[in-house]
Amino acid sequence: MERSMIMEPWMTISRWILLFAIYSILGWCYEVVLDFVARQKLVNRGFLMGPYCPIYGFGAGLVLLLFYDQNLNPIALFLASAAICTALEYFTSYWMERFFHARWWDYSKKHFQINGRVCLEGFLAFGAMSVILVYWLHPGVVALLELLPPLGMIIAAAVFVGWFAFDIIRSVLSALHLDQKLARLQKNWEENISKFQKRVTAGKKILADKNFGERRLLQAFPTFTSQKHSQGVEQLKEHWQKLRAERKTKTKS
Repeated sequence: MERSMIMEPWMTISRWILLFAIYSILGWCYEVVLDFVARQKLVNRGFLMGPYCPIYGFGAGLVLLLFYDQNLNPIALFLASAAICTALEYFTSYWMERFFHARWWDYSKKHFQINGRVCLEGFLAFGAMSVILVYWLHPGVVALLELLPPLGMIIAAAVFVGWFAFDIIRSVLSALHLDQKLARLQKNWEENISKFQKRVTAGKKILADKNFGERRLLQAFPTFTSQKHSQGVEQLKEHWQKLRAERKTKTKS
Protein backbone atom coordinates (compact mmCIF):
# COMPACT_ATOMS: atom_id res chain seq x y z
CA MET A 1 0.00 0.00 0.00
CA GLU A 2 2.78 2.42 0.99
CA ARG A 3 4.79 1.59 -2.14
CA SER A 4 1.68 2.14 -4.27
CA MET A 5 1.18 5.60 -2.76
CA ILE A 6 4.81 6.49 -3.47
CA MET A 7 4.56 5.28 -7.07
CA GLU A 8 1.27 7.01 -7.88
CA PRO A 9 2.63 10.58 -8.39
CA TRP A 10 5.44 9.22 -10.58
CA MET A 11 2.93 7.18 -12.55
CA THR A 12 0.80 10.28 -13.19
CA ILE A 13 3.80 12.33 -14.33
CA SER A 14 5.10 9.48 -16.50
CA ARG A 15 1.68 8.99 -18.10
CA TRP A 16 1.50 12.65 -19.12
CA ILE A 17 5.07 12.57 -20.45
CA LEU A 18 4.28 9.55 -22.62
CA LEU A 19 1.04 11.14 -23.81
CA PHE A 20 3.03 14.21 -24.79
CA ALA A 21 5.50 11.98 -26.64
CA ILE A 22 2.80 10.03 -28.49
CA TYR A 23 0.86 13.10 -29.64
CA SER A 24 4.08 14.89 -30.62
CA ILE A 25 5.01 11.89 -32.79
CA LEU A 26 1.54 11.76 -34.35
CA GLY A 27 1.78 15.50 -35.06
CA TRP A 28 5.14 14.95 -36.74
CA CYS A 29 3.60 12.21 -38.91
CA TYR A 30 0.81 14.60 -39.91
CA GLU A 31 3.35 17.30 -40.86
CA VAL A 32 5.49 14.88 -42.87
CA VAL A 33 2.50 13.57 -44.84
CA LEU A 34 1.21 17.11 -45.45
CA ASP A 35 4.62 18.24 -46.68
CA PHE A 36 5.03 15.13 -48.85
CA VAL A 37 1.72 15.85 -50.58
CA ALA A 38 2.82 19.45 -51.21
CA ARG A 39 6.46 18.89 -52.23
CA GLN A 40 6.55 15.21 -53.23
CA LYS A 41 9.52 14.40 -51.01
CA LEU A 42 10.05 13.11 -47.50
CA VAL A 43 11.49 15.68 -45.10
CA ASN A 44 11.96 15.55 -41.34
CA ARG A 45 9.37 18.20 -40.52
CA GLY A 46 10.23 19.72 -37.21
CA PHE A 47 12.66 21.97 -35.39
CA LEU A 48 14.04 19.00 -33.44
CA MET A 49 16.02 16.08 -34.85
CA GLY A 50 13.71 13.36 -33.53
CA PRO A 51 10.40 12.30 -35.10
CA TYR A 52 8.19 14.57 -33.03
CA CYS A 53 6.68 18.07 -33.12
CA PRO A 54 6.31 19.28 -29.51
CA ILE A 55 3.71 21.90 -30.42
CA TYR A 56 1.25 19.07 -31.12
CA GLY A 57 2.11 17.41 -27.81
CA PHE A 58 1.54 20.65 -25.90
CA GLY A 59 -1.63 21.39 -27.87
CA ALA A 60 -3.07 17.95 -27.19
CA GLY A 61 -2.16 18.26 -23.51
CA LEU A 62 -3.95 21.61 -23.20
CA VAL A 63 -7.05 20.31 -24.96
CA LEU A 64 -7.19 17.22 -22.74
CA LEU A 65 -6.62 19.15 -19.52
CA LEU A 66 -9.31 21.69 -20.35
CA PHE A 67 -11.97 19.70 -22.18
CA TYR A 68 -11.62 15.96 -21.65
CA ASP A 69 -14.57 14.56 -19.65
CA GLN A 70 -16.30 17.97 -19.84
CA ASN A 71 -19.12 16.68 -22.07
CA LEU A 72 -18.78 19.54 -24.54
CA ASN A 73 -20.75 19.22 -27.74
CA PRO A 74 -18.55 18.69 -30.84
CA ILE A 75 -19.03 22.21 -32.20
CA ALA A 76 -18.06 23.90 -28.93
CA LEU A 77 -15.08 21.56 -28.57
CA PHE A 78 -14.03 22.25 -32.16
CA LEU A 79 -14.12 26.04 -31.79
CA ALA A 80 -12.56 26.23 -28.32
CA SER A 81 -9.77 23.77 -29.11
CA ALA A 82 -9.02 25.39 -32.47
CA ALA A 83 -8.73 28.81 -30.80
CA ILE A 84 -6.38 27.51 -28.10
CA CYS A 85 -4.13 25.58 -30.49
CA THR A 86 -4.00 28.48 -32.94
CA ALA A 87 -3.00 30.81 -30.10
CA LEU A 88 -0.29 28.32 -29.13
CA GLU A 89 1.03 28.27 -32.71
CA TYR A 90 1.04 32.08 -32.83
CA PHE A 91 2.92 32.32 -29.53
CA THR A 92 5.43 29.66 -30.64
CA SER A 93 6.12 31.49 -33.91
CA TYR A 94 6.55 34.80 -32.07
CA TRP A 95 8.86 33.32 -29.42
CA MET A 96 11.05 31.51 -31.97
CA GLU A 97 11.32 34.65 -34.08
CA ARG A 98 12.39 36.73 -31.09
CA PHE A 99 14.89 34.14 -29.84
CA PHE A 100 16.46 33.10 -33.17
CA HIS A 101 15.83 36.34 -35.14
CA ALA A 102 14.18 34.28 -37.87
CA ARG A 103 10.72 33.38 -39.19
CA TRP A 104 10.47 29.59 -39.31
CA TRP A 105 7.13 29.38 -41.13
CA ASP A 106 5.16 31.96 -43.03
CA TYR A 107 1.47 31.81 -43.99
CA SER A 108 1.44 35.28 -45.56
CA LYS A 109 0.40 33.90 -48.95
CA LYS A 110 -2.57 32.02 -47.51
CA HIS A 111 -6.05 33.48 -47.19
CA PHE A 112 -7.31 34.55 -43.74
CA GLN A 113 -3.96 34.62 -41.96
CA ILE A 114 -2.66 36.75 -39.08
CA ASN A 115 0.83 38.22 -39.48
CA GLY A 116 1.88 35.12 -41.39
CA ARG A 117 1.99 33.15 -38.14
CA VAL A 118 -1.40 31.41 -38.20
CA CYS A 119 -4.10 30.85 -40.82
CA LEU A 120 -7.67 29.63 -41.20
CA GLU A 121 -6.48 26.32 -42.68
CA GLY A 122 -4.51 25.57 -39.51
CA PHE A 123 -7.40 26.70 -37.30
CA LEU A 124 -9.76 24.23 -38.99
CA ALA A 125 -7.19 21.42 -38.86
CA PHE A 126 -6.54 21.97 -35.14
CA GLY A 127 -10.26 21.93 -34.41
CA ALA A 128 -10.86 18.72 -36.35
CA MET A 129 -7.87 16.97 -34.78
CA SER A 130 -9.00 17.99 -31.30
CA VAL A 131 -12.46 16.49 -31.80
CA ILE A 132 -10.88 13.25 -33.04
CA LEU A 133 -8.49 13.32 -30.07
CA VAL A 134 -11.11 13.76 -27.37
CA TYR A 135 -13.86 11.53 -28.75
CA TRP A 136 -11.91 8.65 -30.31
CA LEU A 137 -8.12 8.70 -30.08
CA HIS A 138 -7.32 9.49 -26.45
CA PRO A 139 -9.38 6.71 -24.83
CA GLY A 140 -7.56 4.13 -26.95
CA VAL A 141 -4.13 5.62 -26.22
CA VAL A 142 -4.82 5.60 -22.47
CA ALA A 143 -5.93 1.97 -22.67
CA LEU A 144 -2.66 1.05 -24.39
CA LEU A 145 -0.57 2.90 -21.81
CA GLU A 146 -2.34 1.08 -19.00
CA LEU A 147 -0.95 -2.18 -20.39
CA LEU A 148 2.53 -1.05 -19.35
CA PRO A 149 3.72 -2.10 -15.88
CA PRO A 150 4.23 0.86 -13.51
CA LEU A 151 8.02 0.60 -13.51
CA GLY A 152 8.08 0.19 -17.30
CA MET A 153 6.03 3.36 -17.75
CA ILE A 154 8.36 5.33 -15.47
CA ILE A 155 11.48 4.05 -17.25
CA ALA A 156 10.01 4.78 -20.70
CA ALA A 157 9.13 8.33 -19.63
CA ALA A 158 12.61 8.89 -18.15
CA VAL A 159 14.30 7.67 -21.34
CA PHE A 160 12.14 9.97 -23.46
CA VAL A 161 12.85 12.99 -21.22
CA GLY A 162 16.60 12.33 -21.42
CA TRP A 163 16.61 12.01 -25.20
CA PHE A 164 14.22 14.96 -25.63
CA ALA A 165 16.45 17.23 -23.51
CA PHE A 166 19.50 16.20 -25.53
CA ASP A 167 17.60 16.84 -28.77
CA ILE A 168 16.52 20.32 -27.65
CA ILE A 169 20.10 21.30 -26.76
CA ARG A 170 21.48 19.93 -30.02
CA SER A 171 18.81 21.56 -32.19
CA VAL A 172 19.08 24.94 -30.47
CA LEU A 173 22.86 24.89 -30.95
CA SER A 174 22.34 24.07 -34.64
CA ALA A 175 19.92 26.99 -35.00
CA LEU A 176 22.32 29.37 -33.23
CA HIS A 177 25.20 28.16 -35.40
CA LEU A 178 23.03 28.75 -38.47
CA ASP A 179 22.35 32.32 -37.31
CA GLN A 180 26.09 32.91 -36.85
CA LYS A 181 26.85 31.54 -40.31
CA LEU A 182 24.16 33.75 -41.85
CA ALA A 183 25.65 36.76 -40.04
CA ARG A 184 29.08 36.01 -41.53
CA LEU A 185 27.60 35.60 -45.01
CA GLN A 186 25.64 38.84 -44.67
CA LYS A 187 28.71 40.74 -43.50
CA ASN A 188 30.72 39.27 -46.35
CA TRP A 189 28.01 40.30 -48.82
CA GLU A 190 27.90 43.88 -47.60
CA GLU A 191 31.64 44.51 -47.95
CA ASN A 192 32.84 47.11 -50.40
CA ILE A 193 32.60 46.06 -54.06
CA SER A 194 36.28 46.91 -54.52
CA LYS A 195 37.14 43.83 -52.46
CA PHE A 196 35.06 41.59 -54.71
CA GLN A 197 37.53 38.70 -55.17
CA LYS A 198 38.43 38.58 -51.50
CA ARG A 199 34.73 38.66 -50.62
CA VAL A 200 34.00 35.71 -52.93
CA THR A 201 36.84 33.66 -51.42
CA ALA A 202 35.65 34.40 -47.88
CA GLY A 203 32.10 33.47 -48.83
CA LYS A 204 33.23 30.11 -50.22
CA LYS A 205 35.06 29.33 -46.97
CA ILE A 206 31.93 30.05 -44.95
CA LEU A 207 29.77 27.92 -47.23
CA ALA A 208 32.28 25.08 -47.05
CA ASP A 209 31.43 24.73 -43.35
CA LYS A 210 28.92 21.90 -43.76
CA ASN A 211 26.51 21.26 -40.92
CA PHE A 212 23.83 18.58 -41.14
CA GLY A 213 21.67 20.27 -38.49
CA GLU A 214 21.54 23.54 -40.41
CA ARG A 215 20.74 21.83 -43.71
CA ARG A 216 17.97 19.80 -42.07
CA LEU A 217 16.42 22.92 -40.51
CA LEU A 218 16.25 24.76 -43.84
CA GLN A 219 14.76 21.68 -45.51
CA ALA A 220 12.18 21.32 -42.74
CA PHE A 221 11.18 25.00 -42.97
CA PRO A 222 11.22 25.96 -46.69
CA THR A 223 9.77 29.42 -45.96
CA PHE A 224 12.48 30.19 -43.37
CA THR A 225 13.55 33.84 -43.39
CA SER A 226 16.02 35.76 -41.25
CA GLN A 227 15.25 39.20 -39.85
CA LYS A 228 18.88 40.33 -40.01
CA HIS A 229 20.55 38.13 -42.61
CA SER A 230 18.20 37.78 -45.58
CA GLN A 231 21.01 37.81 -48.14
CA GLY A 232 22.88 35.17 -46.16
CA VAL A 233 19.84 32.88 -46.25
CA GLU A 234 19.62 33.18 -50.03
CA GLN A 235 23.32 32.40 -50.47
CA LEU A 236 23.09 29.36 -48.21
CA LYS A 237 19.99 27.99 -49.95
CA GLU A 238 21.55 28.51 -53.39
CA HIS A 239 24.74 26.77 -52.24
CA TRP A 240 22.88 23.67 -51.02
CA GLN A 241 20.71 23.59 -54.15
CA LYS A 242 23.89 23.49 -56.25
CA LEU A 243 25.31 20.69 -54.09
CA ARG A 244 22.10 18.65 -54.53
CA ALA A 245 22.19 19.21 -58.30
CA GLU A 246 25.84 18.12 -58.45
CA ARG A 247 25.09 14.96 -56.46
CA LYS A 248 22.20 14.09 -58.79
CA THR A 249 24.44 14.59 -61.84
CA LYS A 250 27.13 12.33 -60.37
CA THR A 251 24.55 9.67 -59.51
CA LYS A 252 23.17 9.62 -63.06
CA SER A 253 26.64 9.41 -64.58
